[in-house]
Amino acid sequence: MNSKQLTAIIKEKILNNEYEHMKLPTEDMLMDEYGVTRYCVRKAIQNLVNHGLIYQVQGSGMYIKEKRDDCLILSSTEGIVMSFPNKKVESKVLNLHIQEADDELAKEFKCEKGTPIYKLTRLRYLDGEPFCIEYSRYNKKIIPYLSNEIAEGSIYEYIRNDLGLSIGFADKIILCDKINHEQAELLNLEENDPGLFINDTVYLSNGTIFNASTVLYNYKLTKLFDVANLK
Repeated sequence: MNSKQLTAIIKEKILNNEYEHMKLPTEDMLMDEYGVTRYCVRKAIQNLVNHGLIYQVQGSGMYIKEKRDDCLILSSTEGIVMSFPNKKVESKVLNLHIQEADDELAKEFKCEKGTPIYKLTRLRYLDGEPFCIEYSRYNKKIIPYLSNEIAEGSIYEYIRNDLGLSIGFADKIILCDKINHEQAELLNLEENDPGLFINDTVYLSNGTIFNASTVLYNYKLTKLFDVANLK
């Protein structure tokens, strides 16, 4: 078992309220229970801290935070499905095609000009409400196959589970701007309403860029959550 698998197991138990007194077992107890190394446990614990699920008190242990089911976790690279485990997430593909990388895309992906790039636009819903519009690009040399069926589900789960790739980290730029008429219609808003845009550049664990996206979030439904390390 690796740290990501252990993270998923502990996370599921937290979400199902299986730990008493809002406190996790000790490192030694987790090592014995799951037959893993101390490094694996500590990596999983750090993942849970980054996801905003737990916090550590020196000399006392690891405590579970109150649930934030209504927030998008900024520090997570697991996608919307994992950020909202208790909500129904649906995706509608608006456009999916392949384009050869021009100078701009080649610079964005740090790839050769002419590299095939998937360009995907999809509308995502939370519990039936239009939550965001994703304008995504994927390097086809890294993500060799992407279909409407896959895009209607969780692409990141497909990348991890089916392609066996390890997602590392993402650079994020957050900005606000007015939305246009088409975007307003898709999100059930008004033209020139405010829009929360997040530009993501996402890397595999080996440092290769595989995905770049601009995501427009419905300002009426979106709350952001992150953990500030004040050490």
